[in-house]
Amino acid sequence: MTRWLYNSYLIPMAMAALLATAFLTGRHETTDAQGRPVVVYAHPPCPPELMELYRPIWTEFRRTHPHIDFRVLHITGNYEDKIKVMFAGNVAPDIIFMYPTALPAWVSLRALEPLDGYLADTVSRADYFAPMLDAFTYEGKLYGLPKDASAAVMEYNVDLFEKHGVPKPRADWTWDDMLRAAKALTRDTDGDGRIDQWGLNPLPWYTFVWANGGRIVDDTATRCTLLEPAALEAIEYWVALRVQHGVTPTPEAASDLGTARLFALARAAMHFEIYPIVSVFRKQCDFTW
Repeated sequence: MTRWLYNSYLIPMAMAALLATAFLTGRHETTDAQGRPVVVYAHPPCPPELMELYRPIWTEFRRTHPHIDFRVLHITGNYEDKIKVMFAGNVAPDIIFMYPTALPAWVSLRALEPLDGYLADTVSRADYFAPMLDAFTYEGKLYGLPKDASAAVMEYNVDLFEKHGVPKPRADWTWDDMLRAAKALTRDTDGDGRIDQWGLNPLPWYTFVWANGGRIVDDTATRCTLLEPAALEAIEYWVALRVQHGVTPTPEAASDLGTARLFALARAAMHFEIYPIVSVFRKQCDFTW
């Protein structure tokens, strides 16, 4: 296989507006004691390190928009489920986070307000990476602005590579190269006949499909394309990592500790993750990576 390993993928997430002025009825209070419009932003659970990145943004918004009572509602637990409950109870927030896969369902419920008219004179589409806006455009209307688009990267345990004499990853690595390294790094370290050090924590299957030039659905999003050669080849490769080669953690190991924790404990030599995990690994990993 000559497919390149480092075809990055993006996980877009947007802030979808339910509007900063009271277009929805039966929700939270619309004005405060001073007569200012109340805007409630429902923030999803996130690590403290990331929370500190958001606070200055909220402070700046309040400074530049003193005529708005901007409130942050910190959601704990399952974010999407709690947002649905708030909608059902007619106490919906004004601004929420959303993945693009959820957009059609929310639009069909008429829960989201299109942003096109509000952004015409304030936001230039040219300032955004076009696919991110496309991801939150449905039936020709824009319903969200991208909060972030996280490129997945591979972290690898340098100490384990050197210990087992495995060549370190290079920019021109292919899937075959990755598999060879993963096989060499998958070990039964205590001699009990069971693998306890795996070579690889892979990305989800669909990222392999995209990296291989495949698609999940066609351009009309009405026909599944997973049986097309590029998609099928990628899925077969991904499945073989676990089933045939055994280089990825067992479901039991992954569920007990989580794949990121396996890497931090040096029980997985390579790990794919979006960028926020870097701050976590800096604190948890006591090896060179």
